Amino acid sequence: MINIIIGRISQGKTKKIISSIGKRIDNKQKSILIVPQSSTFNFEKRICSQLNIQGFIDVEVCSFNKLATQITNFCGRQDKCFLDDSAKAMLLRACITKEKENLSILKNASTRKGFVPLCLSLISNLQNCSYSPQQLKEATEKLNDELLKQKLKDICIIYERYMQILSNGYTDNIDRLNSAKELIPYYSPLKNTKIFIDGFDLFTNQLFSFIIALAHVCDIDISLSSAMDKSDKRAYEFHEQTLNKLIKIAKDNGIEYAITPVLDLHREKASQLKFLEDNFYAINAKKFDGEQNAISLNLYKSVYDELTQVALDISQK
Repeated sequence: MINIIIGRISQGKTKKIISSIGKRIDNKQKSILIVPQSSTFNFEKRICSQLNIQGFIDVEVCSFNKLATQITNFCGRQDKCFLDDSAKAMLLRACITKEKENLSILKNASTRKGFVPLCLSLISNLQNCSYSPQQLKEATEKLNDELLKQKLKDICIIYERYMQILSNGYTDNIDRLNSAKELIPYYSPLKNTKIFIDGFDLFTNQLFSFIIALAHVCDIDISLSSAMDKSDKRAYEFHEQTLNKLIKIAKDNGIEYAITPVLDLHREKASQLKFLEDNFYAINAKKFDGEQNAISLNLYKSVYDELTQVALDISQK
């Protein structure tokens, strides 16, 4: 069962999830909260703050990668050598060197600085979308643009060699998620456990598959932002696509789902921000009456300049 909690940004979706976790803590029931990897500490603090507790043992806050690692270790699949981003870049550089003579358009570009990170990013995106070298090769053959066709053929050569070496005793986060997905039915700690997923705007195809695999063995609550039929639907376009895709995948896999809207638990906003939110995409936008002091527009030459100015503004307050 997948319960999809929808609401506008800052409308109380996380608060609702933490309240549900609090009830399970009171009943000595185990919960797992999956959040982005960089947000685990902040969510742990927020749980303690909202529930007014000093700590907890019946809740685990982790990322998808951390949960996948726990599943593979529990099921005895930790024998492969794990590669971090630096190791993957070194492996990819070795693949490019070995296949250099087989490349055409990218032969010279492959020796330039910056090619390996770009190529690694492309391959990671292909893996996240569950796109194999064979599928990429088949799609390439259908193209009419010869230049693009030749570039993708070179990428196919590198991608295929990379996956061959990776399968020979190595693993990364993407490969580990695939392995963990198959092992979920044998991961006994999920018994009588409820999973909560929060803090994501979208999911890759691989994460969708992982979520569906989890839904076959336990109940899941997922929070997603939604325009809630307001006039600013364009601002929530990616969120709506994620919501619709999740519903479709649940239906296709025979998973029951429910949609729970959050309507009243919104956080109080500055009047200027609330006015802008209501009128930015409105057909008949109104004019703000009163003094405007909560919104400012600034133009910077680089991200560094912007961060420097933000740091100065914070230090002066």
